[in-house]
Amino acid sequence: MKQCRWVYGRQVCISDISLNKNDLMFVTQEGEAFRGKWMDGNKNSEKKEIVSNLQNSSNDMSINDTNSVCERIRLEKLAFVHRAVSITTDPNGCNFAVLQSDPKTSLYEIPSVSLSNFAEDFGKLLKEATVTDNIHDVTFQVGTRVFPVHKYILAMCSDFFRKLFISDHDWLDPPEIYRKGKDDVGCDLFVIEKLHPDLFMYLLQYIYTDSCDLLIYGHMPKIIYKEKMEEYQDTLISNFNKITVHEDINKKSAFEVYRSNQAQLVNETQKSKPKPASKKCKVVGEEVNLIKMLQAAAKKFGLDSLSSRLDGVRMRNGRISVVNKKNGNKPKLNQKKFSYLCDVTMKSIDGKEFPCHKCILCARLDYFHSMLSSYWIEASHSAALEMPFPSDILQIILDYIYIDEAVAIKESQNVEFICGVLAVADQLLMLRLKEICEVAITEKLTLKNAAELLEFAAMYNAEQLKQSCFQFIVLNMAAILETRYTLYTTVFVVLLPVCLLYGVAFV
Repeated sequence: MKQCRWVYGRQVCISDISLNKNDLMFVTQEGEAFRGKWMDGNKNSEKKEIVSNLQNSSNDMSINDTNSVCERIRLEKLAFVHRAVSITTDPNGCNFAVLQSDPKTSLYEIPSVSLSNFAEDFGKLLKEATVTDNIHDVTFQVGTRVFPVHKYILAMCSDFFRKLFISDHDWLDPPEIYRKGKDDVGCDLFVIEKLHPDLFMYLLQYIYTDSCDLLIYGHMPKIIYKEKMEEYQDTLISNFNKITVHEDINKKSAFEVYRSNQAQLVNETQKSKPKPASKKCKVVGEEVNLIKMLQAAAKKFGLDSLSSRLDGVRMRNGRISVVNKKNGNKPKLNQKKFSYLCDVTMKSIDGKEFPCHKCILCARLDYFHSMLSSYWIEASHSAALEMPFPSDILQIILDYIYIDEAVAIKESQNVEFICGVLAVADQLLMLRLKEICEVAITEKLTLKNAAELLEFAAMYNAEQLKQSCFQFIVLNMAAILETRYTLYTTVFVVLLPVCLLYGVAFV
């Protein structure tokens, strides 16, 4: 048994080794790979002995003959190998293979995508709608209240409204909904009878946001207190109507006339007052009626999912209690559906046109809300809106606006295309789409494009992508410099600040 010594400038710790007839090859714990050659020529018997030495335990190594001659092996570092985990070679030493880990294995600065605000956007659209804006295209009058809303959103969520907007109303039996005419800005005005305005408001909340106040635990419905206020106001008005006008009214003050009728009014009130029911029964009746009324209205207007979710809702002490919560789904929108309701057209820089719905664009993006809801020329111009983007990128933007996803970005392998989408998302202040692009680009980081992507991330203020590029370059600095993929200007302008920031020696 002979001792083996490496002719190399520093200590190496072997993690895997492979032998052939001419030399040995191994990888270290640091991920480097080396080829070793015997300085005294080929000695097959001695090489076999070295293999047995490596396989023996430390106890066997203690019996080495201290007087034996050491075998000296000259090491040669293999180029372009920095993350090796295993190595193998053929018996003749003509070919070898090294298994390396992915360059992103130790990367922990991974971009994340923020939570969706899809429902909040449409809830804001419903809340801010007025009868004088130029975004809504239909108005409903329910009782004394008017609700300016949007045909496309209602038609997408309910077949009832879809049929209402495209046909006559003979199918309504009885005709509790009818077209009254036009509202203040020339949009269709429908009247809904025999429905409380608050119930209709709950239906609209569900259509726009996939939720409503009666599905929120702890909510105290306003409709109960509003009915009590209306009852109080009706009683007050009827009392004044019952005041008797005397013949000598000119000789009395108004206070004396009112006071003379108080006794009579009190007696009539006591006679007409029914026997009070128990407090418990009264509360239960109000609680059951409110939810049942909304369920009936939901079925009538084609919102079966709302009716199903209300089955797990109860009223306790005037507040909502959800005993069986059922999760809803994000409102499903389709740009190509209900094209007859499209009221704006987008045109790409290469001439392709995209019919869209103004309400969706304004709800999802402040850029379009400022353009189409104000008195700019684009709001009243009938021609297509020309956008300074190619059609493939504009399609990604519109898909994200409608469905809140960017499937094409996740599936694309074209880094340049994804960078183009990120640049447009940055211009339009679409922060979540920008984050989706950052995640997709980080998954495609390589030794070849890391420096360029770092420069791109800094240009468009993509902070998460920039941090990922920083760490990727630091972890793979030796490989990046050795492969010479980057230009010298990029190396010194971009990589040098990274080295200074992380304290890495730039040689």
